[in-house]
Amino acid sequence: MGFEHEIKPAAASLSAAGTGASGETVDRVFLPAMIGAAPVLLMLLSWAPGGVMTLSQAAIRASSLPIIAVELLVVMLALRRGLFSAIRTVSWPRIVPIAAAVLLAIMLATAAFAPVPGRAGVATGFWVLHALFGLSVWQLSGRLLRGEDLVHAYLAGFVLFVACFALFVSQVPDPARFDWTRGLPAGTHIRHLGYYAAAIFGLSAGVMAGDRGRLSWAAAFGVAALAAAFAFWTGSRGTIAAAIAGLLAGIVLLPAARRLRCWAGALGAIALGALAASALPSPAGNMGLERTMVATAGDNIATGRFEMWRIVVEAIRERPLFGYGEAQMAEVARFWDMIQPHNIVLQTTLAWGMIGSLCIALLVVAYARQAIPAVRSEAGETLAPFLAMMTLAAFSLFDGALFYALPISIFMACGGLVACRWRRDGAQA
Repeated sequence: MGFEHEIKPAAASLSAAGTGASGETVDRVFLPAMIGAAPVLLMLLSWAPGGVMTLSQAAIRASSLPIIAVELLVVMLALRRGLFSAIRTVSWPRIVPIAAAVLLAIMLATAAFAPVPGRAGVATGFWVLHALFGLSVWQLSGRLLRGEDLVHAYLAGFVLFVACFALFVSQVPDPARFDWTRGLPAGTHIRHLGYYAAAIFGLSAGVMAGDRGRLSWAAAFGVAALAAAFAFWTGSRGTIAAAIAGLLAGIVLLPAARRLRCWAGALGAIALGALAASALPSPAGNMGLERTMVATAGDNIATGRFEMWRIVVEAIRERPLFGYGEAQMAEVARFWDMIQPHNIVLQTTLAWGMIGSLCIALLVVAYARQAIPAVRSEAGETLAPFLAMMTLAAFSLFDGALFYALPISIFMACGGLVACRWRRDGAQA
């Protein structure tokens, strides 16, 4: 099966919208800056170094409100400029709209009849928004949103995020009594910050593979090392495992990732990050480079995952076809206080059953059959977002990297950036 027409960059469809040159210039600066700075805004709005958040701060952090708000703004802009019209101009393989329609029907039906319908409905709505955000990035890419600008905005936003985080740590009045696991801004658990670092590492590795010159390579290397150091300091061993797995996937699939400047730069950044983290004080026992290394080499490397997965599988067996609805694990497969099974396949199957997971698999395969050849032919434009996607995908196999708003948002945006570069004579699906 193949596309009769390519999925075009949005410039063609946007030309009919009639935007002025000055407005487009503003959008090209404002849109990526807004997306890249959203995590920083999330941190600032949930800033409570004293350890006690207000109810509004806790709600903002739990809902990732700035991330959701930015996605809504981008989707609204894309809708004004003909998002659905652009989607209709594409001749998708027949399986794509069928799988998407069936999946959406399952999502809505399971949300309505979930054990906790309100929670399932909100989570399902977020998933729909994330998907529309990815499509909006695809549709706006061109004159209003350049992929390179968005990648740079994500990297710059992360640097600012870490700088603000360091300031936050310095302002904690009593480190010994502060809850370093669940009291930090921007994430309801310290490990969630590792998802953000993993995505940024993947983007940085892709930039290092490009031919933008030494300054560009050095800047990307510095951000990758910062992401690695941040992950090590927070105790997130999963970030480095996912970064290496994403890099290996890129090396297998893409010639550009086999360049010395890419893989050696990535490994060097990990080493430099580990060295930097080793020099930083660890305010809690579950943080720091030493804890990360000990946990990785320890007997309980799975940290209860196998037992949790067994419980989730048992719940799936009781309702295998259509699942229970999203965000229902605490009700149907209780394991301590976990709300997601730390595995994307189990997560989707528990939520939407084997039929829903099959629909997702069909969509992923259809996407990959177009995306991989496109990245091979235009690695300079697409390698960075593709490696970020691979890193988060690898992470999602053993953690919740595709459950929370920020990493899903980055994943969808990267997916849109890759899709907008599919060529007219691109690979066959």
